[in-house]
Amino acid sequence: MALNFNIALLLLVLLLILLCNYCMAIPCEDARLKCAYRDGCGMALHNYLLGCTSLELKSDFCPEQCQHALIALTSTNEGKELMKCECGDNMCRETKARVEVCRPQVIRATRAETVVSCEVAQWICSADTLCSTALMYYNMNCRSMFAGRKCSPRCKNSIEILRRQEKAAKLDSCVCNGREDYNCNTIRTNMESLCFNKHKNNPFSTSTSIITSNPIETNELEVKSINSGFIRSPLDIVQLTIYVSIILIR
Repeated sequence: MALNFNIALLLLVLLLILLCNYCMAIPCEDARLKCAYRDGCGMALHNYLLGCTSLELKSDFCPEQCQHALIALTSTNEGKELMKCECGDNMCRETKARVEVCRPQVIRATRAETVVSCEVAQWICSADTLCSTALMYYNMNCRSMFAGRKCSPRCKNSIEILRRQEKAAKLDSCVCNGREDYNCNTIRTNMESLCFNKHKNNPFSTSTSIITSNPIETNELEVKSINSGFIRSPLDIVQLTIYVSIILIR
């Protein structure tokens, strides 16, 4: 009798937890606005809108650009809420159903132990305000290192600050795949030799690679397919909402 009572009590607790989680889901419109108001999440949402427009309902293929955008989006707290939000209409539910095909790749890439390409690692960092700021200063202060000339104290300090950012963790282990719009392997080699005095022919050296980014053309942080991407005002929110509606109606 006591055993049956304990089982019933356990089931009741589990039911309450499930109901609690359901009640905590916020409306998707609120989640979208909350994400758009945050610089990093707003940029990741913009990337998602651009990268996932070609997704078809019940498709078995997730475009790489869409995968990258979803990985960056779900790396933010606001983006996670957007993925778990409660839809209020069929259009929202259909949009969520379209991205289901991408779920396995996104979950795998966001695991702590997963090694990703340096492009994806940069997108994850760029979706976080603190990490993207640290990456911007790294781009600005390490130009001489990018060019293979020297690693200044300011550059080395920027690298150390960037390494302390939680969302920069994957930059430390990322893989150059040759599709970056910068010379990923050269920058990595320059950093190891100029900033940490480590060389490939030294059997006692260990990899210190952390960041690959675009060292040319601008002091501002750039992410592929984005010129500014940051959502800074209520007007931007209105424009983003209109853009979402247009894409969903297509």
